[in-house]
Amino acid sequence: MTGAAVSPPPGTDPRRTFVRSFGELVALLRARPHDTRAQGEALKSATLSLAVVPVTVDAALHHNEVGQVHLPGQMLLRGVARIAFLAGAPASELLAAARALAATEGPVPSSAHVLVEPVDDLGVQVTDYRGPRERADDGTTFEPVRSGGDRRSWRDRRRPPREPWTGTERRSGHDRRGRGERRVERVRALLERVAQNRRRLETACAGRQWDAALDAALALVEALPRIPADERRATRTALRQVLVRPVVEAMADAGLRDPVLQPLAAMVLPYAGTLGLEVLFDRVCQVGSADAVAAYADALVLAPETVNLALAALASPHAHTASQAATLIARVRRSRQAFDALVRQLDHPDPRVRAAVADALASYPPDEMAPVLGRALRRGDRELRLVLAHVAGARRLRGLVGVLDEQLQREDDDEVWAACVRALGAIPSAEACAALMQVVLRRRSLLRRDGFATAQRLEALEALGRCEARGVVTALRRIARDGDRRVRERAAALLAAREVRDDR
Repeated sequence: MTGAAVSPPPGTDPRRTFVRSFGELVALLRARPHDTRAQGEALKSATLSLAVVPVTVDAALHHNEVGQVHLPGQMLLRGVARIAFLAGAPASELLAAARALAATEGPVPSSAHVLVEPVDDLGVQVTDYRGPRERADDGTTFEPVRSGGDRRSWRDRRRPPREPWTGTERRSGHDRRGRGERRVERVRALLERVAQNRRRLETACAGRQWDAALDAALALVEALPRIPADERRATRTALRQVLVRPVVEAMADAGLRDPVLQPLAAMVLPYAGTLGLEVLFDRVCQVGSADAVAAYADALVLAPETVNLALAALASPHAHTASQAATLIARVRRSRQAFDALVRQLDHPDPRVRAAVADALASYPPDEMAPVLGRALRRGDRELRLVLAHVAGARRLRGLVGVLDEQLQREDDDEVWAACVRALGAIPSAEACAALMQVVLRRRSLLRRDGFATAQRLEALEALGRCEARGVVTALRRIARDGDRRVRERAAALLAAREVRDDR
């Protein structure tokens, strides 16, 4: 574990490095005496630190660090006040000093390059550095002498105990929360407000002041979740006793007359039970504009009982009622019963009902609705085929791409054929893009009667230009290369317009 001294690396503090390395060497000699490798590395680092600069280490005389493993504390335990390490001290002398410090007994001798100054020469006793009130071997108790620079002890910082309170008992908020008194008071205040709102509601209904009645009823509805269970049931029952059919119908009509009151009525009337939902459903079916009853329709969508009401109204002879029922079915929870009822209404004589039914069926998963809509598109009348083509384009139904492609081959009606082409152009899929490209490239001639006319091909090309599928650019480039003159020119123009749009 010896070696030649070499200058320490630049940018390091030699004294700090030596104290750390020499302290590690002493600690290793005490804790792991057989770990020669780690001891050699620590000794080498300490020797390099002493190559140029001498180091003096003082014991922990003023910090009460007895028992610590670092070097000043170990020096104090061994009765050494100061050690002066001269520059260029060999590793053998450093190792001898470290072994003497690591030992539990015996003197710590000096050498040619290591000068040891014991504690007794300074007039200080090692036993003075025990903790406060630590009992010595002779039975005496040591009390350290405090100087002006010492920190205060815990006795100096401790405050005298508080005097007990002799006045009226003052309870803190935490104690009241723990005993539940605050909740009792809040529930009592809430029930008082509920009673006031009930009286307001009864008074407003008696005076036919429906705006005040809706305001009081909404306050009751908003308070229901915060009322305890027993009082909540009683409050709900009392609310339903007030919301009889004439009152519910008057509130619903007030919501139709005033758009500000309509959201209030939509939130209050479902709490009247099935009666409130029936009144809301009747108002939705009676009003022609969907925007005029949008809040009522949203309230019906949230209620599970709406499905049964809509299924019953789907078979109504009134076209508007049946179409509104189909629209609500498309927005509420989908079921097999509703799906079968919608399929039976695809042959309804009114086109508005057929359009609403087709739109409702389009909201179902593709594996369920595609076979039904495809069969209706192939076998239905002209109006139904036109409606289904519009629905497929508006909903972007990828499952109907194959059915629309087949319909283009046999469709005789120009309007339905154009609707199918527009539907394919609105569907962003590679299959729709390929179907439109095949239509554009199939030119009708004397020898090929199964092709398409130039006007039809140009219309399909326009739909292809509007398509957002991934392979549209490739399809336009092929058409611009392989088509006839009019088709090539239009394809080149669409391709240039798309490239300009993409550059932006």
